[in-house]
Amino acid sequence: MMLNLARVSFHGVTASPTQQGLTPGDIAGEFSVDRAGDYYGYSTTREDFAMLFEEAMMLYLFDVDRDVGITNNPESGAPCADYIVEWGVRNRVTDPLVRARAVRVIGDALPEAQLAVEQHLMGEDPPTPMVAGQDWCTNRHLDPVESETSRRASPGEDDRPAAGDTVETGRPWL
Repeated sequence: MMLNLARVSFHGVTASPTQQGLTPGDIAGEFSVDRAGDYYGYSTTREDFAMLFEEAMMLYLFDVDRDVGITNNPESGAPCADYIVEWGVRNRVTDPLVRARAVRVIGDALPEAQLAVEQHLMGEDPPTPMVAGQDWCTNRHLDPVESETSRRASPGEDDRPAAGDTVETGRPWL
């Protein structure tokens, strides 16, 4: 189902009446149990590879959290408050099924980093679920209140790096 929906979304195929009748719950039921890291990964095997590599390396090198979710489909240009979450998670790459695929991708593209990335991903918390029924804006703030020494800064905090700053993660590239 997800591959066929991706053909509609990314390759110009016309949606069938059955596809047009799918609800966010139908799609969430399929995507949530699959091993894909992102919906765009269904567009081509190259994009699947790239999305897994990007999410794993951004989390490993820069502690960048990534959200993925299934929402309703408001009009184009609608604010994030109009997107109501049916299902979603932060850091899907830490899910064991997705992580295994991401580690294999890292091994194919950058074998010298595979073990370090795998260990890092295994040490991360499991994916944090979004709250179904809440809007996307509200779900951006999933983490519990963190201390000053937290490794992650919330968007908009004054202590985030400025453009051109060097960010040190404390982890070697390889």
